[in-house]
Amino acid sequence: MRKVINKALSVNPRDRFQTADKMRHALEQVPLLINWTENKIADGTRWRTSHNNVVIQIKRTENGIGKVDIEVKKGTTKESLRRINRLCSEDNDEKQADRKIKKILQDFVTGKEK
Repeated sequence: MRKVINKALSVNPRDRFQTADKMRHALEQVPLLINWTENKIADGTRWRTSHNNVVIQIKRTENGIGKVDIEVKKGTTKESLRRINRLCSEDNDEKQADRKIKKILQDFVTGKEK
């Protein structure tokens, strides 16, 4: 993915993709390790994926005091999910929560987080 982005942002126009179709083709060749399903829940949003016999769930919930909580769980089934404390956080403001969740999702997709 990084190679595609760097090529698209190249300083030298000759080094960039010459057409949008060529860029689209390059993006389609980038392997994604995980595909997330997003669902609205009563007090927020839940993302869930299943990959290589592992289920990962991320929940973003409003905590009732104007802040956002993030909970990340992982297991072999939906019923066996266990909390990953180092990725969870409480009392985030909206922007902070959005940044953290995007990073967590991205890290799982790119394989930085396992």
